[in-house]
Amino acid sequence: MDQSKSVTRTFVGVGQDAWHNAGERGIRFFDDLRKRLRRPADPEIAERELCYDRIWEQMLRTGATGHQSDLKRPNVLVLQMAKVASTSIKSALNKRQINALQCHGLSAARQEHDLARLRRADVTAKLVKRRLNQHLRYVCLHMLVRWYETYHVRHGRKLKVITLTRDPVDRFASNLMQHRSTVLPKIIAWQRERLGKEEAAAIDELQAVHDLVIELASVILAARPSTGSKGCSACEELARERWPEHFIVEDQINEWLRPLTWFETEIEQVFGLDILAPAALRERGWAEAHTDWTEILVLRFENLAQLVPEIERFLNLSELMLPRRNVTENKHGAHETRAAIQAALATPIGQVCAQELRKSRYARACGYPLPGGGLAAPGGPNASRASNEASRMSAA
Repeated sequence: MDQSKSVTRTFVGVGQDAWHNAGERGIRFFDDLRKRLRRPADPEIAERELCYDRIWEQMLRTGATGHQSDLKRPNVLVLQMAKVASTSIKSALNKRQINALQCHGLSAARQEHDLARLRRADVTAKLVKRRLNQHLRYVCLHMLVRWYETYHVRHGRKLKVITLTRDPVDRFASNLMQHRSTVLPKIIAWQRERLGKEEAAAIDELQAVHDLVIELASVILAARPSTGSKGCSACEELARERWPEHFIVEDQINEWLRPLTWFETEIEQVFGLDILAPAALRERGWAEAHTDWTEILVLRFENLAQLVPEIERFLNLSELMLPRRNVTENKHGAHETRAAIQAALATPIGQVCAQELRKSRYARACGYPLPGGGLAAPGGPNASRASNEASRMSAA
C-alpha cells in the first residue's frame, strides 16, 4: 500500500465511535501529520511551524479552539473583561470563517491571581471543570500571543485583537447576576456571621445581596481605588482584613474593580500599548492601535450596536450580524437580584461609591458615565445627598 492510501485510512476514522475525545483526536491528528509531512529545510521555519503546531495542539486539548488546525483562517483574539457581549462577537466571527479565540486575561498578574484563587477555593467538581480548565486554556492563548510577538505574522497576517469597555458600576451588577447561583450561598453565609445568626437561621437572600453591596461600597470608599492599582490592592487587602473567613467579599471587590486596572494589565503590559490614551475612545466610543505584530480595536460596550461597521472595517468583512443575547437577564432571580443591587446603589453610600469608581482614569478615558445613565448615574433621586456625602467623606 502506498503512503497516500495510508494517510487516507488514517483520517477516515475521524468522527467514528472509536475516537470519543476531541482532544485525543487532535493529538493523534498532529502526530500522524508530523510523521507523514516533511518539514521545511530551513531550521528557523521548522522551529516556527513546530512551535505553532504544538501551541495549537494544547489549545485544542483545553477547548480554546475546536479545530485541529487553524485552516489558514485569520486568528482574532476577543480579549475582554467579561460581561461585554464577547460571546456574541465570537459567535458572529466563527460563522464568517474566522478563528475567534475568547479570553478574559493573559497577563502574568491574571495567571497568578487565577492560581491563587484555585488554591484558596473549595475543591469541587465545578472548580476543576470550569476554573482549572479556564486557567489552562488562558495559558495556551498566552503562548499563542508570545508566538506572534516572536514571529509577527501567520499566513501573512498579524494577530488581531478586539476588546471592549463597560461602565464599572453596570458591569458589576451584571456580573453578580450572572454568577448568582454560585455566589449566593457564600453571601448568605457571610450575612449569617455578620448578623451573628445560627447556621440554621433563615436569611433573606435579597437583603443579604443588598447588604453585601453596601459593605463592598464601604471598602471602596475607605481605600479609594480611583487612585490606581495601589488603591485597588488596598481595597482587596481591607476586604481580607475585615472578612478573613469569607473570601466572597474579597472576590466581589476584585470583580467590581477589575475594569479599573484591566487595560493596564491585560493590554498595556501584554501588548505594550496604552489604548486608553487616545481621546477618540472617549469621544466616539472606539479606538485602534497597532504594533509590528498585532492590531487592536477597542469598543465601548454601550455603543456596540452602532459600532458594528468598525468591526467590519477592522476585519475586512461586510454585513456582520451580532446575535442579540442577554443570558443574564433570563436567569432565575435575575430581576430581583438586580433590584436589590439598584436599591443598594441608590443609597448615599452607594452613590458615592459609584462616583469614586467613575473618577478613575479608566472611567474618564472611556467617557463614563455616559449621558443619561447607568446605575447610580448623576442626576438620580439621591444625587444631591450623595454629593454632600462625598464632600463630607473627602474632607474626613
